[in-house]
Formats: sequence, C-alpha cells, structure tokens
Amino acid sequence: MKSDSPAASDSSDEPLDPNWQHLLNRFLDQTLDAEESAEFARRLREDPSALALCGQRIHFDATLQAALGAKDLEWEETRRIRFNPGGTGPLWSIERQQEFHIGRRRRRVRRQLLRASLVALGLLILGAAAYHFHARHRYQLRNGDFEAMDLSQSPNPESLSILYWQESFSTPQARVLELSRATQGELFAKSGRNVVALQPRAFLNQVLVDARGEPLAAHPGTRVHVTGWYHCRNAPQSRLEACLRFVASGYPLAIQYNLAVQSVDLKDGGWHPIHFDLTLPTDLWRKPDIVSGETPHPPGAIDLHGKPVTLSLDFYSESGELLVDDLALTAEEP
Repeated sequence: MKSDSPAASDSSDEPLDPNWQHLLNRFLDQTLDAEESAEFARRLREDPSALALCGQRIHFDATLQAALGAKDLEWEETRRIRFNPGGTGPLWSIERQQEFHIGRRRRRVRRQLLRASLVALGLLILGAAAYHFHARHRYQLRNGDFEAMDLSQSPNPESLSILYWQESFSTPQARVLELSRATQGELFAKSGRNVVALQPRAFLNQVLVDARGEPLAAHPGTRVHVTGWYHCRNAPQSRLEACLRFVASGYPLAIQYNLAVQSVDLKDGGWHPIHFDLTLPTDLWRKPDIVSGETPHPPGAIDLHGKPVTLSLDFYSESGELLVDDLALTAEEP
C-alpha cells in the first residue's frame, strides 16, 4: 500500500542526491570504505527521505535477485541508421530499440535448435561428399574371373582361351585349368573350380577398365593394387613380376612402355597370397622398354599421360608351373 507520509511523498518527488545515490550503490555492492560507511550511517539517522530511498533500493535489489535466480539475463539492442542526403528531413537519423529479457526466450531456443540442426545437416553433407570423393577415386577394376570359362561340360579340363584376359598378347604357355579334375583330386582351387596355369616365361595380361568399361588412363601418382593367390609346383628359385605398361602395338612388332614394375620371389608348394602395389611415376615421358621385330624407324620417347594402362603378370622360372587364382584389382587415383 502506498504511504501518504510527507517523507515518502517528498522522497518520490524530490530529485535524487547524486552523493547519496553513489553511497547507495557502494552499499549494495558492499564496497563502502570506513569514511563512506560513517557518512552512510549519518544520512540514515538524520535524513528520513534517504532512509526511505534506501529501503526502496534494498527491496528492488532483492526482488530482482529473486526473479533472476539462475536464469539468463538478456539485453538486446537494435540500431537503425538512415542517411538521407536528398530529402527534406535530417541528413542522418539513428533509431535505437532496446529489449530486456529474463530467462531464455522460446524464440532464442528455437534459433539455437535450428542452428544445431543446420550444423548437423552440414556435417552430414560434408561426410557424404567426403565419402563420395573417396569412393570416386578408389574403385574396383573390372577383371575377368577365371570361372567365366565353364569347363564342366568339356572332356578336357583345360583351355587355352582365358576369357577377358590376354587382350594385348597371348601365349600357349598360359591356360585355364579345372584344377581338381586335372590333378585327379590332388589339388583344389583357392576359390571356385578354375585357376590359370603358367609355364616358365609365360604371362597373363589385361587392359585395365573400371566397372563402367572405361579404360584406366595413365596419370602421375595413380596406384593399382593387385591381390590374389599363387601355388608353385616344382618351381624353385622362381619369381612373379607385375608390370603396368602402355602397349603401343602387338606382335609381330611389339612396342611396350613400362610405367611401374614390381616383382616378388615365390615359395614352392602350397597356396600363398599375392600382393602388389604399383604406383605410376610423376614423369610419364618414357622410351619404349620392349621392341620386338625390326623397324626402319625405331620408336622414341613419348608422353604416356592419358594412355590406357595394361597389367601384365610374368612368371620367371627354369622349371615347374605357377597356378594363379582369385585375382582382384583396385585402382586409386590421386
């Protein structure tokens, strides 16, 4: 209830004393020194209006603290500046709007939730783009499965035709073999029924293409991974060489440019894993490595950038036989 006492009406009508206002602020902040404390006590004893104002301030501060508690306190200020050089009004005008809020507003919470949703969506899109980028630059090459040649209906368990292979060159020392039937159950393929059998100095080659049938073009830093299994039969001191090359022409005048070569020594007996990592060099300006036949104009160095790449697996041994199965080819572009 509003008081009708003269002190109360005077305290509400008279302007505030700046010195007393300063003392009140220091008192509420608990920063009064000894001299200010004595002055503060004197004013309370001698000035009824000062006492009334002090009570109002203490009540206001207590109410404010109770209202705030652990809630947020938000002060929002908006300024709009207008420049009007050709109008009849003032050249400059500034409009300012202020809002004071206690607690978190629903609108602000909605903005935060929307912002979090947008961030999550952005991270999802970024992750999908990164996955797409990775999947587009590392992909499986389409290599012919040795099971493509069905020998189950043939009286002969072997064939010189290796489907989807030997596209650049072929050799009678390489053949597809239905292993269990050819060895009368002594050996079995690593997977399926068929394997490729290579005699000494024989090879297996394939023009590399992706799943869409596009040839793998030579680019600096392109990597080709070759995995599979081999079984050496009576072939001690033998090795298998993997080579990425560009085949300019086939027999009778074969011209080949080697891009990357890697070889491994083979173990005799039993199935063992094959693993080659072939990386194309930075400099793709190359001279031919293989030229078979006579030509009046020997080929010179050429730029192999963008040329189709062929994989060749060459078996070097003085005796025995090499069985190859379950080959898988993967390309990785920089």
